[in-house]
Amino acid sequence: MENRQGQVKRLHFACRANLPIGSTLRVTTVGYGTTTSSNSTDPNTSSSNSSSSTRACEGVEMITSPDTYPLWKTRRPVITVNNITSEEYITQCATRYRYIVYSPAAEVAVGETAEDRLNATAAAAGHSPGSASASASNVGGGGSSSMHSMGMNSVSSSPTTASMSKLVSSSRKAVLGNAQYTKVIEYENPWAATPTTPAPPRAGSSPTFNDSVHSFGNTSMTGPVLSSNSLNSRLSSGVNGVPEHTPYRTTILAGDKKGEVQVDTWNCAEDATFRPYMEAMNMHMDVMSAGVGAGNISRLGSSASSADAEDDEDDDDVDNVCAANNMDTIIAASEDDDQADNEKSQLYLVCFHLPLIVTHDAATGEWQVVWNESLLAKTTQRLPVGDITSQYDLHWIGTATLPQKADGSEYTDEELEPLHVKLKELDCTVLFLPDDIRRAHYYGMCKQVLWPAFHNIDLLDLSEAGFDNIYNVGNNNPLVGDYDAVQFSVSNSIVSDWDQSRLEDWWAAYRRVNRIFSDHVCSLVTHKTAESIIWVHDYHLSLVPKYIHTSEVIKYGCRRSKMVFFLHIPFPTSQIFRELECGDAILEGMLHSNIIGFHAFDHARHFLHSCKRIKGCDYDTLVGGLIGVKFDKRVVVVDMSNVSIEVDQTTIGLEHPETHEICERYKTKYAKKHVIAGVDVAQRLSGVAQKLLAFERLLADYPVWQGKVVLIQRMLIPNSRRTDEISTLKQVRMLVNRIKNTFSTHHVIDYMEFNQSSLRMHERLGLWLASDIYLSTVVREGLNLMPLEYIYARKEPAEAGVVIASEFSAVCSVLNGALRVNPFDVQMTASCIDKALTMPHIEREGRRHRDIDFVSSCPSSQWTRNVLRDLSEITCMNPEVHPQVQPTLKNRENSALTTTGEPYASPYEIHKAYNETSKRVIILDFNGTLVRKEPTGKYLKREILGTSGQKPPSTVMKALKTLSSDPQNVVFVVSGDTQENLESAIGSISGLGLAASNGACFAWPCKEGQQGHQWYSFEFGDDWNAVKELALPIMSKYTARTNGSTMKLSDASIGWSYYSCDPEWGSLQARHLLVELEHQLAAFDVRFVTIKGGLEVVPKMMNKGVVVKKILREVASRNNQQGLDFILCIGDDVTDEKMFTSVYKFKSEENDDYHNVVPSPAVKPKSSTIVVPDERVMKEVPSLRYKSDPENIDYAFTITVGKKNMGNPSVNSAVVDPSAVGPSTNASLYINDATEVEDILVTLAGGEVTERSMSWDFNDGGGIDFFS
Repeated sequence: MENRQGQVKRLHFACRANLPIGSTLRVTTVGYGTTTSSNSTDPNTSSSNSSSSTRACEGVEMITSPDTYPLWKTRRPVITVNNITSEEYITQCATRYRYIVYSPAAEVAVGETAEDRLNATAAAAGHSPGSASASASNVGGGGSSSMHSMGMNSVSSSPTTASMSKLVSSSRKAVLGNAQYTKVIEYENPWAATPTTPAPPRAGSSPTFNDSVHSFGNTSMTGPVLSSNSLNSRLSSGVNGVPEHTPYRTTILAGDKKGEVQVDTWNCAEDATFRPYMEAMNMHMDVMSAGVGAGNISRLGSSASSADAEDDEDDDDVDNVCAANNMDTIIAASEDDDQADNEKSQLYLVCFHLPLIVTHDAATGEWQVVWNESLLAKTTQRLPVGDITSQYDLHWIGTATLPQKADGSEYTDEELEPLHVKLKELDCTVLFLPDDIRRAHYYGMCKQVLWPAFHNIDLLDLSEAGFDNIYNVGNNNPLVGDYDAVQFSVSNSIVSDWDQSRLEDWWAAYRRVNRIFSDHVCSLVTHKTAESIIWVHDYHLSLVPKYIHTSEVIKYGCRRSKMVFFLHIPFPTSQIFRELECGDAILEGMLHSNIIGFHAFDHARHFLHSCKRIKGCDYDTLVGGLIGVKFDKRVVVVDMSNVSIEVDQTTIGLEHPETHEICERYKTKYAKKHVIAGVDVAQRLSGVAQKLLAFERLLADYPVWQGKVVLIQRMLIPNSRRTDEISTLKQVRMLVNRIKNTFSTHHVIDYMEFNQSSLRMHERLGLWLASDIYLSTVVREGLNLMPLEYIYARKEPAEAGVVIASEFSAVCSVLNGALRVNPFDVQMTASCIDKALTMPHIEREGRRHRDIDFVSSCPSSQWTRNVLRDLSEITCMNPEVHPQVQPTLKNRENSALTTTGEPYASPYEIHKAYNETSKRVIILDFNGTLVRKEPTGKYLKREILGTSGQKPPSTVMKALKTLSSDPQNVVFVVSGDTQENLESAIGSISGLGLAASNGACFAWPCKEGQQGHQWYSFEFGDDWNAVKELALPIMSKYTARTNGSTMKLSDASIGWSYYSCDPEWGSLQARHLLVELEHQLAAFDVRFVTIKGGLEVVPKMMNKGVVVKKILREVASRNNQQGLDFILCIGDDVTDEKMFTSVYKFKSEENDDYHNVVPSPAVKPKSSTIVVPDERVMKEVPSLRYKSDPENIDYAFTITVGKKNMGNPSVNSAVVDPSAVGPSTNASLYINDATEVEDILVTLAGGEVTERSMSWDFNDGGGIDFFS
């Protein structure tokens, strides 16, 4: 019998174990299935465990009797749901499981030493304390064990640890006095070697077992031990409680082993069920030892201890090897790794302007191409072996500026052919864009909109951001001379040319250019080497990562490339960024990268806030100092990486004769004067006007400097933002003239303008060598390496200079020795200049010493290595970097043969199971499942009430109507919304069952001729009016203090929502509200549910699982106990987890005695209009024995919307923060979003699913279009 996704497996286990009195044994699965037990008498206690791992104190309890002891058996089956669709697992499906000892009667003293415990145990047994050490092998085992991969700290169970925890009998209280005690649990580990126990035998040999009452196998309780207090705290924080590397057992489910029970022996390495784990570990160790030398890693079962080696290995590889007990996998992976090691990875550097200088000889037709001095160009310099170029094949993609022809004509293809040959030699691909597209993209969208906005310029100030005022600046050569020689054809008043109506055309051009770049990159990336890395630079190409991602998913079915996006300019505050119509699209484009880099934390902080407030993306700190943004089921790393100058090139420049000639010219001209140097771009944000005002104040307030200081100011005119440049130059010229006229008796200022974007290196270095102070008063700035270049130019043995940097510059956070100023505080800046001029030599030396090490040791090659290193780390820690192929609408029929690294719900498998069954129940959540929700973290939602009262799309409504009309189906929608809202949204579908207020009230599908739904409610035995009297005043107080918050009253819940508030303020208020409510309602049997964007007070016994269990039992008992063979349950929120566990409990309870289970709560009619209540609804059928064909397959699909933590063991706790992985779920499968719920329902209803672009079309009157 084949194994299918969603197939229900019922497993029974048996284990021989001699346990201390009062202890119990549990079994819990850890792979490819979800287990549950319904033994708990508390229906609110979740006893289900997530796929691929388990929670330590949960599982299926095993029972024994005096006649069968020490044999323990499961009374009810362990329910596993197959979530694999791969062809290689069709004939065998491995389920891993562990046995857990839970000893409520055993206690441990906190703070004892190992000797204290041994002596206490011996004294309790009537032996002398001295004999205790001789019995050490019967008391403790050990071997260190780090905690499970979801983020636990390391816990040692070595017997030499002074405060180790071990099981002891309750009689030790008399010996240990007033020590503190707590309950403990324990796991198997037959290979844990201790100094007092023999080493584990090699596989095939027979270990020695001690069958005394308090002994477990060859070592007593050798597994790691946890206190229940510590465990519960970890579980409550969402961290898995199973220690990492704890051995697991494996059962192979070939078909359906009805009646067969595997009998295990506690802690026995000889058990066949341990063999797959042992073989996998040995195979892994063989592979690892091949890399570090034979014999360095011990095999399980060998004569040497393997516990330490096991701890030192990467658990990711172990779990990949053991995924399905497929030993060929590791061999193939090793061969692939060897081949990949011999190949270079591809590194594609994508930027709008290639860092090239292109010249053309019109007479000979010869082209010359050289790299310029930019930061990006420096990453391409031929580095020593072992550096970037030895690890990666570099290739550049971008545009280049060609020299204009004398006649103004365009270059022909024949003329450009030699240029392409030159570019190919430099590993460059140049894209030639249509002139109108290029101008609209660069001069329009980039320079008039994005550049000002990213520098925190409000849209209202964009009148200064124009470029269409045409003017001429001298000739095309750099200007050397007085600025009066530069003639501008501009009137005294500058008229703004800003017209926001052009934004639509500019944005279209921006998207087109990004699409051209992405298409070309995708055409070059072959994915034939070890890996392909695409590094996109700067804001001109912010959409490229998303376009590449989409193209690869369409082409390959998954994302294959790794991508870095680095922003070299500031990022604005969220308030400014929200003004951009295209802001959401730009954020989404950037977030499709694996790493997003910035040069300063300020810029990264603004980006994170924008992600939170605009996209609703949460972020958190990861282990290792990285910051992770949770976006689209992935963790995107935000990186701050600082870069310095190229020391080798700068050293050569400092030694050049032209540099010294320029330096001497300045020194001769300004002998016996202190020189202040500044080089800035002619733009308002450069802060030159503030600099001149401060210099003017210095000369006025400190007249002693009037004949002793000179400011050498150089202005660069790149001609990229012309109106801004014109207005800036006009203001600067006015200030320069005023300073010259005021202090005309002294030559206090040397001002020049250059029609270019940068000074030549020799010009800069000569100026740095001649100046005593570097002064920068920028208002907004990204990366500027000139202050670092100045520090290096003034290195020993030269006299140390002083850097005065604006606190708004990125370099301010890098240089510790600089003087920091606020450019808008003119008096402070003037005083700071005076301080620099009078600074003692020793202080200058000290300030230089703080920065020279960084300036000298962090070139662009090191910066590149750092970013690529972080990319490598996020690839290891983030399983979503290379997600496996997921079934799409186009390959739906082949999805059953697709290997999925995670339990993705296959629409094809669900449809196939649906067609093969006839007794079906479909249970759906409403908000977030049938109706899409905006992220709670967004600052402003398009819909103020979220999803309340909204209807699903028309396609979903039609599918629900079709499915509910099928007599073989029972379809229920279980919502947390009120009865009124639910009926308003979908109550028109008479065949649909409804449950509102998280299951507190419900209505069965309407019978033929019935007018409207008849509502019933559960009786939980609570005085809800008394609860309201205490809770409502408190909630009213917080509602009044929290603008946008609302209260919601339903039949059996009181809710407080901050969905429409500022998310950070609302979340903070909710935490305080919870504390007050817990204090006031401590005497009532209620619980508090923290949901997305709100807080609810509900009866302790009430949850969605109660009504789901009621539905399943009722439907299964129909038609003379017909049972169920298909269950589909879909939800998205934490409140839906109880629905999933109830499905498993129902399957586990099938054919059990009704007296052994917890009955559903009493039901009463909710409305007085119900004259004759339905007896089947009011009273539950007291039988769980259903008719079922043993040859038929039962299916149970529990699906969560949005990927959550399903306990993937490949996530390494040493790398990733557990909070970055997301919340855990009890569902066995997942789908990506609510649109895929629509696909599933339409498919089951026999409809045709069509491709969609970005979101649902809500324009049919059912819901809203959040992306319009």
